[in-house]
Amino acid sequence: MSPVDVQGLCDRALAQGFAPATVHLIHAVVQKALAQAVTWQLVPRNAATHVELPRIPQRTIAVLDRAAVRRLFETNESRPVYPLLVLAVLGGLRRGELLGLSWADVDFDRECVIVRRSLTQLPGRGLVSGPTKTHQERRVDVGPLGLETLRQQRARRIAQQRRDEGDESDRGLVFANDEGRPLQFSTVHRWIKAAFERAGLPPTMRLHDLRHTHASLLLARGHSLPVVSERLGHRTKTTTANLYAHALPTSQRAAAQDLDAYLAGPEMPPG
Repeated sequence: MSPVDVQGLCDRALAQGFAPATVHLIHAVVQKALAQAVTWQLVPRNAATHVELPRIPQRTIAVLDRAAVRRLFETNESRPVYPLLVLAVLGGLRRGELLGLSWADVDFDRECVIVRRSLTQLPGRGLVSGPTKTHQERRVDVGPLGLETLRQQRARRIAQQRRDEGDESDRGLVFANDEGRPLQFSTVHRWIKAAFERAGLPPTMRLHDLRHTHASLLLARGHSLPVVSERLGHRTKTTTANLYAHALPTSQRAAAQDLDAYLAGPEMPPG
């Protein structure tokens, strides 16, 4: 096998309609396999090393401002989707993490949730519970609004269970259907689409954009990059910085105005 062979594989995948990110994954699998072959001395070199890969386009991150978040909450407060929206904005959890959250993961005394698992939809298998994206659990502190929303959601789930006494299908999920089973991704998609429409938000908005909103609002409020990265469950702070550095158009403006005012203003004592 030569670099030309691996290059041809990647080029054909791209020509067949695979996304650039998927082509990168295909290349990574081949490269790792060949690296093992080099270690075992089955081949003299890794033919996947010098391959030109397609550029992965940077997706424009959509975030809501304070007014839009309030409008989203107010127009959906009486809907089943409301607690999902609140925890997505205030906790920054991924879709699978939200749907995989159980009541055992909610600690009202310590005012936090522990993200331990994520639901994934697999062809032919349906919803499957597995580890988080980084294979690590994390603690996410929740404020008063989030905690009160979770308490109300718990009360509704208990009332539902009492009405359906004898039903043993309840898995203790925070977000579940009337039978206590995990919400289907298609159901959540419809809920979110309708929620954004009620709030007058663009139809291109996604549930994941509420996670972007969580991070962007925290950074705009001056919270540190390590704290935001920890809440999001990113492997490194670099990931967080790369994703959200361009999502805060007001940050540079505020910095410029602050420095200008400091230099042009009267002499101030240190501190």
